[in-house]
Amino acid sequence: MHCIGANYQTQLEQPWQRPDARMQAIRKRLGWHDGLYQPRKKGMHRATYKRLFMEYLTIEDSYLDRVKAIDELINTGVIKDTHQLREWKQKARKQGE
Repeated sequence: MHCIGANYQTQLEQPWQRPDARMQAIRKRLGWHDGLYQPRKKGMHRATYKRLFMEYLTIEDSYLDRVKAIDELINTGVIKDTHQLREWKQKARKQGE
């Protein structure tokens, strides 16, 4: 990793991968298995659990909002599938310039 200037694994991730990686890290720290919400682990401060839980929910909500937006584009016929999403975004940016 050092030869390409990356000191941490997260520096090699694409921006769209980072929220999922963060959610995985939070699940691991909270001791959640199989994606199920679990009660607070013994010994973890309530404030820490609440902060991590709220961060997880925020990332999850953001992800779900993006999925809903993509579904809406597909259902309205703006794009046919997710493969066309990148092209559609590029066209929208060029029109906005």
